[in-house]
Amino acid sequence: TLAFSEIVRFVAINEDWLTGGSQGTINLAGVGVAASYDEEWLDFVETVRAGIEPVVGDLDTRNSAMMLIVWTVALAAIVVVQYLVKSPWGRVLKAIREEEDATAALGKNVFRFKQQALAIGSVLGALAGLLHAFQFSFFSPADFLPLVTFFAWMVVILGGTGRNWGVPIGAIVFSVLFAGTRFLDFAPLSWLEPDERAYLRMIVIGLLLILLMLYRPQGIMGSRQEMVLE
Repeated sequence: TLAFSEIVRFVAINEDWLTGGSQGTINLAGVGVAASYDEEWLDFVETVRAGIEPVVGDLDTRNSAMMLIVWTVALAAIVVVQYLVKSPWGRVLKAIREEEDATAALGKNVFRFKQQALAIGSVLGALAGLLHAFQFSFFSPADFLPLVTFFAWMVVILGGTGRNWGVPIGAIVFSVLFAGTRFLDFAPLSWLEPDERAYLRMIVIGLLLILLMLYRPQGIMGSRQEMVLE
């Protein structure tokens, strides 16, 4: 899967007429059009900021309003996914996860259910990409390096597989680890060059993940019982 995603990324980078290549939306739509969309989105964020200030207090920057928008969308997505998981459709997916052949023997179209799950996941990913593009006013296929995929896996592993609420918890923990390790500048680490400390922070995060997998393989919100087939 990772190899295929890299193939798609390189094809997208080289197909300038379709994706804008390494210049992304600026090359595809033009600076004027990109700036126009950016201005409209910033106006919307400013409207949101002004509307919620009486409730949450003074927000210094648009980034604060954008953070609230992102978390609102994320929580809404989690609620929808939680509803799907509890539905008969979600129970079929759980059955496929545990025993695909037995589920097919009961007359369920396993391939179709997998397609539907993939489609829903793609929609949620597209929604996240839309918010990413609005936040940075620009996106390019070159932005989505394999490291982004690894970060997403880390979030899921930290939060716990099979737990929808584990995703935001894992995202918060990973963000704290990723941002907090930037301050590893005390002795003897301060003797290292800045780029060397940047590599060191990834090693620290990796070691923490290894410890988590050793002592709590189900993740923060995961259940050890679900990891064992009955």
